[in-house]
Amino acid sequence: MKIRPRGKFVLIRIIDIGKNPEGTIAIPQQSIEGKVFEVEAIGPDVDNLEIGDRVLMIGRSGTDYYPLPNSNNLLIIEESHVVLVFEEE
Repeated sequence: MKIRPRGKFVLIRIIDIGKNPEGTIAIPQQSIEGKVFEVEAIGPDVDNLEIGDRVLMIGRSGTDYYPLPNSNNLLIIEESHVVLVFEEE
């Protein structure tokens, strides 16, 4: 299935999830702060991002981002919540 955000919305994938030591139980964090995301798709009105960009975003749990059903690591956010784009030198 192809996903196409509308307007200024961006589809991002969590890429900095971290690893749990062997034998421990993973407890999902509600916070997305400090995680790195990769842009998977952008809406037609998004100006400053490209597919493949690695970004850092701000937001509060459940109010500024929307998880996709049946996906543990895809979120829909507004472009304005991206505060940093990592660029290669």
